[in-house]
Amino acid sequence: MFTAQFTDTTSALGSLYARATKHFLHGIDPQIHANAYVGEHARNFAESEFAGKYLAVCCQYARQMRAPEAFEHAKLVAESVMRNQREDGYIGGLEKGNEGIAFSVWNQAFTLYGMLEYYALSRDAAALASAERIAEWTASHFMINGADICDGSNNGSQHLAFLLPLVRLSKVSAKPTAREFAHYIVQRIRTSDNNFFDFGSILDLRSKKGIENFVILIGMLEYGDVFGDDTALPACKKYWQELADTQIRDNGNGTLREVWTEGGNAPRLLDLSLKPDENCVAVGWLEFSLALYYRTGEAKYLDEAEKTVYNHLIGALEEDGSDFAYYQPNFGRRITRTAESMYKCCRYRGYTAVAHLTDMLFRQES
Repeated sequence: MFTAQFTDTTSALGSLYARATKHFLHGIDPQIHANAYVGEHARNFAESEFAGKYLAVCCQYARQMRAPEAFEHAKLVAESVMRNQREDGYIGGLEKGNEGIAFSVWNQAFTLYGMLEYYALSRDAAALASAERIAEWTASHFMINGADICDGSNNGSQHLAFLLPLVRLSKVSAKPTAREFAHYIVQRIRTSDNNFFDFGSILDLRSKKGIENFVILIGMLEYGDVFGDDTALPACKKYWQELADTQIRDNGNGTLREVWTEGGNAPRLLDLSLKPDENCVAVGWLEFSLALYYRTGEAKYLDEAEKTVYNHLIGALEEDGSDFAYYQPNFGRRITRTAESMYKCCRYRGYTAVAHLTDMLFRQES
């Protein structure tokens, strides 16, 4: 594997990269995402989720392209996190009394993810301290106050996504919170009906919603690496294979309110003729496949990643690079809904995939 820049912008990948990168760096006002951390909001507020993803993508471009504007945008958002973070560490954006429901923990998971990317880039000790406080508030909410981390949205899976940034925090923090909380989450998963480590079939798991589950599974893989848990990799391989064997299409095949079903993943939408793919899930499938490839070297995972880029990601991008379709079917119809704020997840998952494209280029040595 090697990192490179796309030089031929007329090719399918080069055009995708050029259009998305240009708009991301020059067409998005970073102040919008900095403002996401100001004030308290109703329970459907998800802007800080998108801000955390935006922050992480800025950091990737700053590393990859040495783009000064990318670093300045990242700094603006990270400083807003630190400035607006509550004294007890909470930064989920919801009003008091609702800190542990709906998007709140999800918002904090992706804010933590972004802050860790910023810390890796800047080595700003204040950013690491802010990340540690996010983990401390969330750990206190679940480990001390008794809330059930397996009781999130989407049939219990949404809060479990906190495992991924938590494992990454454990690698850079001297404090025990991240390590202890990661062990706690894994033990809770193992004793729940969302036991992703040991299941007869993925159809037996309570949660069958794609994006949350893929984030959890990637978190499991990294947990296995960091803490020497050799049960994580075979469980993730089994989950991947069950989906691959029953796909209607080969790019994650997740849609709003969809559940995995025996013999194929039929969309549960009012208009079944649409058969759409959700961009969040397709990108999650891409990342999950690559994560398994890096750990196993098995070509089938790399093949699946390539299919997802060509069968989904390229077609999901708007012509001007300004958005990724929420629904991207291979049936001649695209549905972009990110103007409604709660669907901007698909926009920023798309930009995440594009920003990492140059890390996904492979070649044979001559």
